[in-house]
Amino acid sequence: MAKAHAIHVVATMNLTRATGHIQHVTPVPALPPNQRVLASGRSRRAAASSSAAMPQAALRLIGGRDRILGEYAAGIIPDACLNPGDDVTGMVDAFLPAGEAARLELVLNGQVIDTFAASGTARPVSNIRAERLRRRAERTAEAVEADPVISWSPAGGRRAARAGARETGPRYTVQVSVDGGETWQTVGYGLRDPRVTLDREILGDAETVRVRITSTTGFRSASTEKELKTAELG
Repeated sequence: MAKAHAIHVVATMNLTRATGHIQHVTPVPALPPNQRVLASGRSRRAAASSSAAMPQAALRLIGGRDRILGEYAAGIIPDACLNPGDDVTGMVDAFLPAGEAARLELVLNGQVIDTFAASGTARPVSNIRAERLRRRAERTAEAVEADPVISWSPAGGRRAARAGARETGPRYTVQVSVDGGETWQTVGYGLRDPRVTLDREILGDAETVRVRITSTTGFRSASTEKELKTAELG
């Protein structure tokens, strides 16, 4: 299982209606340049004293037995180019410290407006393979040049979500390397289905391609790698 340095959270918010939606919860092994992990703060007190013109957002990590692991004041990035009369909307894009969290709450002015629950334990996928484009007897020159599709078998198992918490199955990030793992290119992110289409131009004249598939439940992840011959990709 991959060890996360931080948890990347993206959420959208409608400040006029006091609603929100947690879009992505993804563990990351390293922070991107110029990013930092939020420090736990006294966001609930700040929210209580805030005015309607200055909404306060927070991200709250909850562990086992409903123990609060930390509450983190998060800046709201307002949406631009709104028309007169439109609802005021924005987003939160933040990195939280990795830990043994079971769920995440999105808080606006002290009120929970969305909840994300981890969907069980992250497990590595298996049977990474190239799908056949068509039966060989039916292939045309156009079919041979089509972009290949890589699929895999997900590790099964989901546990029941806590009442009131929105739970999703695992999501997948797919990366490929054509130089033996020296460099990687992301070709799929946040995928729900166990398959991805690979741009044939990425392969160049490489004889092999290394595929890395990372399965995440939100707070934890597990990766699997396999090397395929480009001739096998159809």
